[in-house]
Amino acid sequence: MRLLVLIILTAAFGWSAFWFTGKTIRETALKTWFMERNESGWIVENTLSLRGFPNRYDAIIKDIKLKDPKTGWAWSTDRLEILQLSYQPNHFIVLWPKYQKIDTPSQKLLIDSDELRSSVVFKPNSANLLKRAAISAEILTLSSNKKWDITFKNLVLALHKSSKGENIYDFGLDTKGFYLPQSFMDKIDSEEIMPKYFKSIHLDTNLQFSKDLNQKSFKKGTTILQNLKINDAYFEWGSLNVRAAGGVRLDMDGYPTGKLTIRIKNWEQALDLLIENKSLDQSIKSTVRSAFKIFSALSGNKQELDVPLQFSDQKIFLGFIPIGDAPRIKLP
Repeated sequence: MRLLVLIILTAAFGWSAFWFTGKTIRETALKTWFMERNESGWIVENTLSLRGFPNRYDAIIKDIKLKDPKTGWAWSTDRLEILQLSYQPNHFIVLWPKYQKIDTPSQKLLIDSDELRSSVVFKPNSANLLKRAAISAEILTLSSNKKWDITFKNLVLALHKSSKGENIYDFGLDTKGFYLPQSFMDKIDSEEIMPKYFKSIHLDTNLQFSKDLNQKSFKKGTTILQNLKINDAYFEWGSLNVRAAGGVRLDMDGYPTGKLTIRIKNWEQALDLLIENKSLDQSIKSTVRSAFKIFSALSGNKQELDVPLQFSDQKIFLGFIPIGDAPRIKLP
């Protein structure tokens, strides 16, 4: 009996020592990060505490204010929680507050969210190589003092290391209900034919980078997005449904080269919107409409068509017809 008690006491003491050592390491790391920001000229305010004994490390950071006077960027919130299980040190869960304030050099932003949380998992025993990451919210609204706002409902973003090849990551997005600023909606639908929100947006892609992602990958110039494969992408806007699939390679300047196939239901409505907001070269609108009618006739459904798009020379082509400039896709 005494031996059993001794074993239990020894195990409890050992685990307590392990937990408090881990607590000290995490506390020091967070304080060091804030101190380094302060030493580089930032204005830093926060109150840090760490709890969760015996199985968790819960870092509670209150009254956070971070401001970089050199750039004019600032972020503040009343509470942020970074959670870890003591036996899974490579897995972080972040619970975000309802309100966050962001100051930029040009405007002030407010984030208002319900159940906003994120998760990051790094590969064990690696140089902080990313295994997977996700962020989700029931409702998330981004508002500006310049009188615009964007709202997502049931937002989910996820990034996962893929087994399909080197430096490839699966990236997905889902949202039910997506409200864009009214000023933007007025530009793309000035006649107010369509609903004021998108019903749903879905994105399933493979992204290939120049190297595996880690904590420093998104510093400017350290990582290059090389290839983008769209397995499935669609959005619903009223009766309009657009779906896309295909693959493109990005050149050194970030312009795509490759092919995408776009399937459009109620395509005449979509084309009218493109013409209305001048996204389509006005001099070729009749040619494009005629081509679309041919594609829809071939599909056997006059309201549905498959459009093969070719990207090359920084342009988008419908067959041999250039219909617009290709978008530039670059990491910050």
